[in-house]
Amino acid sequence: MNSYHPLDAKPVGTILEPTPSTSAAEIMDVHIPSIEIPRMDTTILVSAEEDSLSKMKLKRQNRTLFKTNLQKSSSS
Repeated sequence: MNSYHPLDAKPVGTILEPTPSTSAAEIMDVHIPSIEIPRMDTTILVSAEEDSLSKMKLKRQNRTLFKTNLQKSSSS
């Protein structure tokens, strides 16, 4: 049985060659920025949805007010 161990193999052509001093966090740092999503986006989306909902409610209220005003004016 030979004493070869997979960790003894030298990686060829990798961007960041893992060494005993390289921590997992350092290796991860290379990939994190591309998948990081800022939290702001979600809040903007939520508030935009709420805005459109409140506009719809206002339109509904205005429509019913208009109808009741029409009925009042036609009955008098």
